[in-house]
Amino acid sequence: APRISGTDFDARAKQFSEPDDPTTPVECCKFIDNVMTNTKKMYQVLFVMLPSELLRDVFSRIFAYLDHKVPSLFKAAVHSTDGNFAMPTTDEGKLRMISEIEYMFRTLNSLKGVQPWTFMAMSVLERELEITRESSGNISDEMSATGEGNQAEPVETQQSKPTDDASESAKSHAEEKKEDDSDGHGLDKISGESPQVKPT
Repeated sequence: APRISGTDFDARAKQFSEPDDPTTPVECCKFIDNVMTNTKKMYQVLFVMLPSELLRDVFSRIFAYLDHKVPSLFKAAVHSTDGNFAMPTTDEGKLRMISEIEYMFRTLNSLKGVQPWTFMAMSVLERELEITRESSGNISDEMSATGEGNQAEPVETQQSKPTDDASESAKSHAEEKKEDDSDGHGLDKISGESPQVKPT
């Protein structure tokens, strides 16, 4: 993802202070901001077009994909040929990186009508960066406790099966995601990037 290139979380930690209130908006790097913006644009379209049950199903798949793909793209950028990204080395920079990613996922979980997802990307990066935060609670559990996030009608205790057309749409969507993930360019559709073609 080219927008990761040049991102310096150590410098960003010095430029932006960490808010005391966890609900305060966080200034995110271009890559994270672009993922949020394009996911919300997609949500605005699907919210109108899809029934509530299918909307939850589709975004659960999207969230699962982002949860896996975002950390892996940062790690891949470290070994990119342009060599213009490195993982943060200071504690402040590491915390800044995790804070921006956490804010992105918290924002996506707050979209009306989606099923809040238990994102593990922050824990993955904490292990990668060898740092432990004092407070790194589960996003979906925190939002449920505070009443944030999903304000749509409650999910039925016994989930009904989608119609045949809806089921086929969800299956097709899942297969497309698998294909995207296999070639490493799936997130390009959300981040707004064009796939990078390596010269032979």
